Amino acid sequence: MLTRVTTKATSARTAITITIVATISPKPVPMGARLPETALLNHSYDCHRGHTRRVADKPMRGAVAEARRVVRGETPVHLHLRQRLVAVATFVVVFDVFSSIVIFFLERNAAGTKIHTVFDAVFWTTTQLLTVSSQLPNPVSTAARVYDFLLQAVAISVVATLAGSFGSFFNHRSIQRHFEETGEKLV
Repeated sequence: MLTRVTTKATSARTAITITIVATISPKPVPMGARLPETALLNHSYDCHRGHTRRVADKPMRGAVAEARRVVRGETPVHLHLRQRLVAVATFVVVFDVFSSIVIFFLERNAAGTKIHTVFDAVFWTTTQLLTVSSQLPNPVSTAARVYDFLLQAVAISVVATLAGSFGSFFNHRSIQRHFEETGEKLV
């Protein structure tokens, strides 16, 4: 016998959670009474696929689903984030290769340098772009030191661009979820 049905929309997920409380007893369950865990049946309605599925207590499930939607570009918001990520990743790889070649030619014959091979140049340049630095000392030639400033500026700009892209995505995704759950547009 069904005694109480509660519906709640969760804003932290793309799904609408419906909680159904069922009991075998013909008597109604008083409000606030504690029910056994087996009486709770949690299901969620996936707004994108239109089907009901069992919800597990795994907080990463929503994050994995969002990542999958970004990879697939399922909505304009997801597609826009994917395009930004691909553009930034492409730029960083091309700039890394170019910078590695520049650093190699600027440092290979400098006295006292630790960058002697192409691998050293790629390793040093990549760690500079990742803003983690490396165990290799900074370049010794003046031209390579000036180029190091450019590398640092690019690295910080890439991190800021990624932060802005994710911030914009989360904002637009929140607006999109609110509209899916309530039908109200946020201004």
